[in-house]
Amino acid sequence: MEVPTRPERVKVNGKAWRSATDKSVGIWVEDVVAVLNNADYKAFQLGTIAFALKIYDALYVDRSLRRQGEIGFGRDPAVPNIVELLYRHGHISYPGLSIAYVAKLAPLYSLGSYRSEFCQGDRTTVDAVGEREWMFDAMAAAFLDYQSAAHDFRIILSAGGGIRMPRHVLLSFINSNLIMAHRQQYNFFQLNETRRNDDFKFFFRINPEYVIDSDLQSIGLPLFGGNSTTFIAEAVDPNPDNVEWVVGRMIFINYCVFLDYRQNQISFSKLKKQ
Repeated sequence: MEVPTRPERVKVNGKAWRSATDKSVGIWVEDVVAVLNNADYKAFQLGTIAFALKIYDALYVDRSLRRQGEIGFGRDPAVPNIVELLYRHGHISYPGLSIAYVAKLAPLYSLGSYRSEFCQGDRTTVDAVGEREWMFDAMAAAFLDYQSAAHDFRIILSAGGGIRMPRHVLLSFINSNLIMAHRQQYNFFQLNETRRNDDFKFFFRINPEYVIDSDLQSIGLPLFGGNSTTFIAEAVDPNPDNVEWVVGRMIFINYCVFLDYRQNQISFSKLKKQ
């Protein structure tokens, strides 16, 4: 997707934008947007749509990557996203998005009906809570050496590679020297290598019958390479929606995910081994 360079068409509507998954902020603008379909390499104009012009990016690795932008897949009753716009204009047959990490650095985003060729086993479907973002209920969580007792909380599914967790959990990792600041910048943390062989657990129990699991390899950012584990982390404080975790890549790296904008549901199935 690209925005044609026609500055006379750009309209700043003056409304502020704030990310639901990190501390990024910006403003809403309107411009003519063109879309390139990778299936046939044909481009078409989607028309004038609203999108957020990000001014401050809270989580980033390379400043040059900020120029590329991100496609927002979140739910918002007031602002249609790219999936809904493509469906309304007849460019896709169903308002859905399939996400599959066919390679560690190459997630496949397929807009339209569910695509299963990279998936194995049956899909497990959960309802999205509320009208904004992809938020769903859960009842237990485990990350590194932390494991919660059973309780009700919510998770937001994010397209980013960072992980947000309860503040007391993040502080416990830091205070016990399980993780340490990476290069003393941003929100990057590195696992204490002397603890690598500890009995870590990574999972989210969605209900008594279904668990989304992960592993140490899935939380690390592949761009750092080597044998160390480095990841982005931020704290979540108590909030009205009872959200405790915001996660993305650590789930996508192991699961096919289908976002159904018509039924407001999220489906998970194991990703085939590549």
